[in-house]
Amino acid sequence: MIASRINIEDLDMSPDPINRGERVQRWRLRVRVDGSGECETYFEIREKPGNEVVARGARRVLRPGVNEIVLDGVEGYRFRRREHCFEVVADIERTRKAIDAAERFCARESGPNGKRWSMRERGDRPVGR
Repeated sequence: MIASRINIEDLDMSPDPINRGERVQRWRLRVRVDGSGECETYFEIREKPGNEVVARGARRVLRPGVNEIVLDGVEGYRFRRREHCFEVVADIERTRKAIDAAERFCARESGPNGKRWSMRERGDRPVGR
C-alpha cells in the first residue's frame, strides 16, 4: 500500500511524569492512515534537535484509520534539559521519513526544583501494552 497520508495524532510516554534519572519505559503512538490497504512499517522516535533515538520497534502492519503502537524506550536515554521534543520516523516500503504531526510533542520539566518531566495533555490516558 502507498498511503495517501500518514500523520501522528498523539505521542505519549510512560511513566508520565518521569523523575530525573529514570528512563522512559514505553512510548505510545497514535498514527492515522488515510488510504486503502495495509503496509508493513518500522517506527523510531527521535529527539529533535539532535537526532538521538529514544525508541525503536519491530515492524508493524498499518491499516487505514487510527493505529495505536507501543514501543519500548531505549535503555540509556534520560532527560537532561528543560524541554525535549520528538519526531516519529517511519520506514515505509524501504523509504525512511519523518511523519507529519499537527503539533510538536515535547516533554517539559515540571514540579518543584525541576526534577520531573511530563508530556501530559488533556484527554491522555495511561500507556499500556
